[in-house]
Amino acid sequence: MAKELTINGNRLRVQAADVACDITVDGTPTTNLQDALDMLVANANGDEPPNPVYADMLKTAVINDSAIGLPLDDVVYNAVIGGVEVSNASMAIERLKSYHRVDVGIIRVLSWNIGHFAMGNSASGYVSPSLPDRGYGDFTEGEAYTPNGNEAVQRQRWNARLGAISPDVFLVSEYHTTFSSVDTHDTLFGAFLPYYIDGTNQGYSHNALYTRRFPFYWHDGVLKEEVNLGSARYLLKGMVKIGSADVVIACLHTTPGSSAERLAQFDTVISDLSQYNHIILGGDFNVAEPEEYEKFQTAGFTMANQINDPLMTWPATGWQQQWNSTPAVPYCSFDNIMVKGFAMGNVTVIDDSTLTDHCGIFCDLTLL
Repeated sequence: MAKELTINGNRLRVQAADVACDITVDGTPTTNLQDALDMLVANANGDEPPNPVYADMLKTAVINDSAIGLPLDDVVYNAVIGGVEVSNASMAIERLKSYHRVDVGIIRVLSWNIGHFAMGNSASGYVSPSLPDRGYGDFTEGEAYTPNGNEAVQRQRWNARLGAISPDVFLVSEYHTTFSSVDTHDTLFGAFLPYYIDGTNQGYSHNALYTRRFPFYWHDGVLKEEVNLGSARYLLKGMVKIGSADVVIACLHTTPGSSAERLAQFDTVISDLSQYNHIILGGDFNVAEPEEYEKFQTAGFTMANQINDPLMTWPATGWQQQWNSTPAVPYCSFDNIMVKGFAMGNVTVIDDSTLTDHCGIFCDLTLL
């Protein structure tokens, strides 16, 4: 097989069965990627998580295979893994690897301002209708979106993106309870993030928390707590058990514009969370300058988005700004994940303006 075959300008998508792979899975040798992945998927769907070492070996074997030379995203593999459809080898491998992160003590946490599923337009809880690639500036402020067939396109994009990341914990801001006239959780997240709580719908500040393996609990049947931050902003908190630790998971979306008001909100958040030993906090902090994060650093939080090396998360590259039709590039470090009681690694920013106006940010945590 040639390394690449281009037809009418499009790269050929190779079937997984055509990709050579010499890997032994649970004592059984395989000769191609199709067989190896099928064996791992069978284990995963039978609630017997696959060994992540195999997934790493598969990825290495394919990338280094000079007879193929195609990226894993171009290798077709159709399967359902843990209720999530995958369409290529890259997504399948990442999905399989996610099954073992919890078992080996690693938790993947994703924080994302999802723009009410309306690509940054808070006026609607529906995804953008026609032309899914166009951005906020192509719409009139307050324009009502009429659901149509392109909602399916956006659902596929969200499912593909979240399926590839496979978060164990998902912290969501600018969440909306309605998506395509159907409950968002059931439509989009429920297949692989079955446990969730959402806060009060207060316009921009509508927060939600999702987990893959950790049921929420608080006390006396109460699953959540909201801490009032003023200006229709709040901190949403839930508690889960990770290992033997009680872990508070929290999400916020603080006030933009006024630095003084926002810093006062930070003080309230830090004071409230000081009573807990294990904390996962994320959201859209709306900081004007990265130095505003110093309050959390001083309070002992480990941060994914560092003050001395800030990651720009807004606006997503190519997103059309409301006040300027010129495609934007990220220049603000609004979004962050902060923890106590965990070691942090593999901090990654997801820049995809076809989904929302913010970049997502995720990291891998190890319980201390």
